[in-house]
Amino acid sequence: MGTYRWCRVNQPWVKLNYLNRQWPTLTVYTEHGDLRIDNNLVENAIRPFVVGRKNYSFCDSVAGANATANLYSLIETAKANAIAPYRYLRHVFTELPKATSIEDIEALLPHCLGETLRLRCSGNHAGVERANWRNTA
Repeated sequence: MGTYRWCRVNQPWVKLNYLNRQWPTLTVYTEHGDLRIDNNLVENAIRPFVVGRKNYSFCDSVAGANATANLYSLIETAKANAIAPYRYLRHVFTELPKATSIEDIEALLPHCLGETLRLRCSGNHAGVERANWRNTA
């Protein structure tokens, strides 16, 4: 294929123009040390739910889907904060009926809890013991 035909078919200037317009967005992570270049952690966290979504027959309505999304958010946030999800949900469902203000509810968020619900660090997967997530009481 000749150079002229290749340029006409592939239009590299369109691709380079797009890259030039997107450059500030593509390089923002280099200006902030706490940002990651990819979202692999999030992708890996939601994979079990994406794979099993056809099995969730209770999500046949918008309200069911919203409830499921809220529950998954709580579970994944607990995992990210090194808290066993079962232990955390049991705590939330016990304490939530006693909450009388927004501050009481916010105190139940995983990042606000003390060390009582946290798993011991063992050096694997950001210090979270995966084996204890399901069976920790």
